[in-house]
Amino acid sequence: MNAPLATAAAGEAGDGGTGARVFALQAGLRDVEQRLTTMPSTSDVQALVAEVRRLQEELPAVAQEARTAATAARASYAVVAASEAARSSGPFEQAHASLAALLPNDPNVAALEPLARVGAPTRIELRDQFGRLDNEIIRAARQSQAGAGFWGRIQAALAQWIVIRQAGAGDTPEGIVDRAEQFLAADRLADAIQELNRLPDAPKRVAQPWIRDAQRRLEIDTRITAIRQELSRS
Repeated sequence: MNAPLATAAAGEAGDGGTGARVFALQAGLRDVEQRLTTMPSTSDVQALVAEVRRLQEELPAVAQEARTAATAARASYAVVAASEAARSSGPFEQAHASLAALLPNDPNVAALEPLARVGAPTRIELRDQFGRLDNEIIRAARQSQAGAGFWGRIQAALAQWIVIRQAGAGDTPEGIVDRAEQFLAADRLADAIQELNRLPDAPKRVAQPWIRDAQRRLEIDTRITAIRQELSRS
């Protein structure tokens, strides 16, 4: 059973418990009504009247509990559906609309609205994209660092075609790119973004489109996790 179906089944099971109580109360009221028509004793009638009043007082609370459980089950299903839709790289407006209908006052749901219109690359896609971008970032850094004059032009030309990376490069653009790659390999997307934001201007301009995509992915994942946690507490 996949996650949405499992969640839906769990919701139905929870609704069944409160629903059974509602049915039991309704059956009890019908039973009392029948007994009232057959018992002439005043004391018996008074006892039954008290029981009816108790059942009537309890019924609205149980019915509200059933409605709350049903809403929670639907919200749980909507969160799972939105999570699965958001894991792809495309928009997930329909899944978000279902979530917003059930949790209209949740600030994280509201914050997801603009993100749902555009989506974001998956974490795997981001790793693949960065694997094709890393040398471009270093190349831009080398070209910006090339000196003036004849040898500067030679350095810039070599940087355009040849990229030699050195391990343990510290806080140089090469070191920053290497650490970002290590963070991505460990699925530490927030740390990779933070590292790349330390790049000098020229290489950062090359990395900026990737950084924006990664920031959208990170926010989508963070918001959905927060919605799940809030729903669990509720």
